[in-house]
Amino acid sequence: MGAENSHGQSSYRKSCPISIYDVAAVETWLEDLARKGENPVCFTGSRVDLLLDEPWECRFRLQPLQRWKEALDPERVEAYRSMGWRLVGQLGPFWVWRCDDPNAPELDTDPVVQGEGYRYLKRRMIFRTVGGGLIWLAMTAYFILAVALSAASLENILRNASWLGFVAAPLVAAALLTILGVQLWLDARNTWRLWKTLTAGVPLERPKPYRRQLRLGQLAWGAALVISVLNLVVSIQNLDGNPSDWDHAARTVYEAGERPPVQMVLADLTALDGLEPLRTEVQEKSLPIAPEMYAARQSAVLPDGEQAFLQTAYYRMLTAGLARTLTAELAFHVGQAVAAVLTEKKGSRPLVTIGKDTRISSDMLEAALMAGICSVGGDVMPLGTIPTPAVAFLTVQQRADAGIVISASHNPYAYNGIKVFNGQGYKLSDEMEEQVERLILDHVRLQPAADSTVGRRHHGMHALQSAYIRHLLGSIDCDLTGLRVLVDCANGAASATAPDLFRALPLHADFIHTEPDGVNINNGCGSTHLESLARGVVSGGYDLGIAFDGDADRCLLVDEKGQTIDGDKVMAVCASELKRQGKLSGNTVVATVMSNLGLHEYCRENGLDLVCTAVGDRHVLEKMLADGFAIGGEQSGHTIFREYATTGDGELTALQFLQTLRRSGVPASRLAARCPQYPQELINVDVPHTPGVKERIMADEGLRQETRRWEEKLNGQGRILIRPSGTEALIRVMVEAKTTEIAHQVASVLADFIKKL
Repeated sequence: MGAENSHGQSSYRKSCPISIYDVAAVETWLEDLARKGENPVCFTGSRVDLLLDEPWECRFRLQPLQRWKEALDPERVEAYRSMGWRLVGQLGPFWVWRCDDPNAPELDTDPVVQGEGYRYLKRRMIFRTVGGGLIWLAMTAYFILAVALSAASLENILRNASWLGFVAAPLVAAALLTILGVQLWLDARNTWRLWKTLTAGVPLERPKPYRRQLRLGQLAWGAALVISVLNLVVSIQNLDGNPSDWDHAARTVYEAGERPPVQMVLADLTALDGLEPLRTEVQEKSLPIAPEMYAARQSAVLPDGEQAFLQTAYYRMLTAGLARTLTAELAFHVGQAVAAVLTEKKGSRPLVTIGKDTRISSDMLEAALMAGICSVGGDVMPLGTIPTPAVAFLTVQQRADAGIVISASHNPYAYNGIKVFNGQGYKLSDEMEEQVERLILDHVRLQPAADSTVGRRHHGMHALQSAYIRHLLGSIDCDLTGLRVLVDCANGAASATAPDLFRALPLHADFIHTEPDGVNINNGCGSTHLESLARGVVSGGYDLGIAFDGDADRCLLVDEKGQTIDGDKVMAVCASELKRQGKLSGNTVVATVMSNLGLHEYCRENGLDLVCTAVGDRHVLEKMLADGFAIGGEQSGHTIFREYATTGDGELTALQFLQTLRRSGVPASRLAARCPQYPQELINVDVPHTPGVKERIMADEGLRQETRRWEEKLNGQGRILIRPSGTEALIRVMVEAKTTEIAHQVASVLADFIKKL
C-alpha cells in the first residue's frame, strides 16, 4: 500500500514475488530493488516495506534461524557489525543482513559450514510439506465432493440459469489448489537443493536470475484473479435476475410477517447505523447473557487458557467487582447504569462521550452502549476510533458528564473492556463505581425513557480528533527539525491520530502497523512487541522509535541502537528537564513499587525526590493530585504529565521525550543511559484459587524473615518485592540486583520457599 512520509518520500509494501526459500534469488531481488532506488526498511513475514530513495549499491545476505522464534546473540550482531554488516530484519525463517561496503568480507566463506546451518530449516520444511500436503489433499477431496453434489442437482442449476457459476466456482477452487500445491513443492525443492549444494562444498550462485520464476508466479496468480472476477460477475448476475431457493424462502417468510432469521435482523440494524454487518460467528456468540464468572471481588481471578471470542476475562471494566464475560447485552446494561447514575447526580439529561479502539468487537459494543444510554434518557457523543486519553480530553472540552472507552489496551483482539471517565477526565470515584456496579450486579430493572425523553445521538463528532491533535501540538515549544522517527501504531487507536500528529511537526516520520483490520491489534507489534520496531529503527538510521499500545495511553521507546527505553527512563529524563525549566512541582517524581532500582538511584544522585505508590496508574494519579506533583507513571509506559493530561497519554509522552531529546543535544541512547537499570528477575508463583490463600502466604512470618535475610545479603545493592496479583492466583516475586545472576538466585530461592507454604 502506497503512502508518503513527512518529507514527501513515497513508501509502500511489497510481497516477495519469488519463493523465499530460493535464497540466492531473493538476495539478488533485494539488491536489484536497492539499485532502482527502492530502499527496504522493514521486513514482516514475507513482505518488505520500501521507501523510494536514491539508487545505491549494497549486498543482502539471508541466514536461516536455528530454532523457532530464535533471538539473535548480541555478540554475533556486534561481530557482524564490525565486518560492515547490519541486521535489517527477518524475512520468513531467515535473518536479513545488509552491507553497504563493497570491500567488506562475506558473512559465510565455507559452504559446508553454511550448509550445516540449514539443518533446522530442512527439518521444518519436511513438517511443513507433510502438513501442507495433507491440507491440500483434504481440500481436494472436499472440492471433488462439492462438485459431485452440485452435479446431482444439475437440472435445478440449469433451470435457474446459473450453469456458468457451476463451471466458474470449480475453476476458482482448482486454480487456488494448484497454486498452493505448486508453491509447497517449489519451497521444498528449493530448500533441499540449497542444503545439498552447500554441504557438497559448492557456494551459492550470485547473482542468481529470478525473472523466469517471477513471471511464472505472476501468470499463475493473474489466472486465478481472472477466474475469480468471472465467478463474481456471474454471481452478481444470478443474484439480480435469478434469486436462489434460499433467497425465495427468506423473502416468503418475511412477507408473511413471520420473524426473519436473527442474522438478517442484526445485519439490518448494523446497516442502519452505518456499520458493517458482523460475522455470523460474532453474532451467535454475542446473543446470550453470559453468567457471572465469580460472585465476589475476593475470588475474582483470570481464567486459564484462551477465552472465547469477544470475552474479557478480568479486564477492569468498571471495578474489580465486574468480572464477567463482556457481551452486547452486558454492554447495554452498563450504558443504562452509567446514564442512570449520572442522571440522578446531575438531575437532568446527561451527555456521554464514547471512544473505541480498532478491535472487531468494539463496533458492536459501541452500538450496545449507545442504545443503553439513550434508552434511559442520556445523550451520546460517539468519537469513533480514538486514543483513550483523547476521550478524557474531549470529555472535558465538550463539557460532557462522562466519557467511556471501549478497549482492552495491550491485550489481544479477542479481549475487550469498558473504562469510564468522569466529567473532569479522571476515573470514576469509588462511590459512583459502586452505584454503577450495584445496578448491574443486582439486575435492577431501569425505567425506560418516555417517547419524548429518549436520548439523542450527536453526529459529526469525528472532527473533534483534530482538536485533540491541536492540544498535543500545543505542548511543544521546541523546534524538532531534523529528527527522524519511526512510529509503531500497534494497528490500534493511534492509527487514527498519530500520522496526522507527527506529520504536523517539522520532523521526518515514518509509520508501521497502521492498517487495523479488527484482529491484528497488538499482534506482534506495539509497546508489547518492540522487535520489529527495533529492527526498523536500526536499519533505517532513525533517531528514535515510538511504540504505542492498542488504545495509545502508554508509550515505550527504542533508541538509535535498538535498545528499549522504558517508562522509568522516560520519567527520569523528562523530570530532569522539567526541573531545569522550574516546572517540577515538589521536585518529585511519582512511580510505583515496581519501578526499577535504577530510577531510585538516578533520583537520589540528581536531587529528585521519588514517591512510590501501589501498582496501577490510578494510584499514581491519585498521589499526583493529592500533592500537586507534575509527573508520574509506570515502568510499563503509562506516563502522566499533569499539566497537559488527566491520564496516561502515549502520544503526549512521545512528544515530551522528543522535546527533551532535542534540547539535550545527545543521541537517545546516551540520554536514556543517564538512568541506570538494575537487572530484574520476576517469578510468578502459582497458588490455589481458594479465597484467603494469598493473604495467608503474605502474612507468613517465615516468609518475612527469609525476605529480610536476603535483603541484608544484598546490602543496599538490590531490592526484593513480593506481592499478590490483584487479578490472578499468583504471588509475584520481583528481585533487582547488580547482576542478573544474583537477581535470579534470590528470586528462585524465595519462589521455592513460597511453594512450600
